[in-house]
Amino acid sequence: TANNITFANCEATNRGGGLYISNSADMTYDNLTFINNSAILGGGLYWSKSSVTIDSMTFINNSAESGGAIYFPNGGSSSTPTQVKNSNFSGNSANNGGAIYINNVGYIKISKNNFTDNSAVMEGGAIYIPYSTSNLIDISYSEFIRNNASQGGAIYSGAKGTDTWNIHDCTFINNSATLSGGAIYVANTQMIYNCNFDGNKADGDGGAVYVAEGITGAKIQDSTFTNSHATNGGAVYYGGTTSSLNNALKIINDTFIKNIADYNGGAILYVTNNGINNYRDYNNFDGIGIPV
Repeated sequence: TANNITFANCEATNRGGGLYISNSADMTYDNLTFINNSAILGGGLYWSKSSVTIDSMTFINNSAESGGAIYFPNGGSSSTPTQVKNSNFSGNSANNGGAIYINNVGYIKISKNNFTDNSAVMEGGAIYIPYSTSNLIDISYSEFIRNNASQGGAIYSGAKGTDTWNIHDCTFINNSATLSGGAIYVANTQMIYNCNFDGNKADGDGGAVYVAEGITGAKIQDSTFTNSHATNGGAVYYGGTTSSLNNALKIINDTFIKNIADYNGGAILYVTNNGINNYRDYNNFDGIGIPV
């Protein structure tokens, strides 16, 4: 058992700047702290084993090319998913996945964590999840504050969502993207339930949430969007689909308050299958997205 250990100012030329845990390691790890460590993969921690649990850990100012705080090469199974819970991530940075990079997703649950001031040069200021047609992730009861990236200021999600594995009961405050998806960039079918978005912004489209072109079966429900800002789609931007609109993004029982777009869709810009010039402008704003 490893308890109450701090890893500070460590460096690795490849994996696990603070700590590398191999696939064969069989120990429990509690209350570990990682500060100012660096590596190519997993600036703070590289954990090779699947179906692991990270609980009550702290990651501060770690950096890497992928996974500033943690790099997971594997997730878990549906019965024993990899878990990250009750942990704090602050000031971590990477090219992708400022705090967490999940490579081969498998099944993973991220719950009751705080992500603050993490950043990625490219995608996923706090969390990066690559595209997968079968693997699932559940992100819940977590706070994302002032994270930033080019796409997906807080989360870049390529994992497939379902009614039981999704993004739910999270708070996103003042996250930003230099391109699209100030809080979340959705790159696969994904469900977002009962989340609160406040003050998120994108220099491009989707001040809070950007759902990429061609995505079908996605849903945003029972969520609140306040004070979001983007070029198009002040709160939500949907790139549309060439399939039936019955398979398009569903927006159900959501609340939009004082969201602003520089051009179209103060609350939502919803592209139809006829192209960018035929959009549904769901809002109570005037032609340039300024509240009336």
